[in-house]
Amino acid sequence: MPILNSVIGRHVYFSIATELLNKSEQGPARSLKQVLNHPGYTERAIRLKLREMEHMGFITSVYSHADKRVRFLVPTPKLVELIENHARFYQSLLDKKFIVLEK
Repeated sequence: MPILNSVIGRHVYFSIATELLNKSEQGPARSLKQVLNHPGYTERAIRLKLREMEHMGFITSVYSHADKRVRFLVPTPKLVELIENHARFYQSLLDKKFIVLEK
């Protein structure tokens, strides 16, 4: 996937994946700024990657009903499937070489 070829692309992808996997544990959804905040990357660079991912059909963004200044990321089924395949692949690699203890 070309989005993972850059540092910012990996940051955005893994931030979204982490948010998606931890969604049920954290309660209410967090805003884009809370999810993607990183002191080493500019907001513009992150915003460009998000637009690229939207263009590729991996995410959509929706405005909050309570506050129209706040947007939330909504992963498409295409991204969810990609993340699940990615997780399964790396889990299979770990299972071959390591003993993994679940939390």
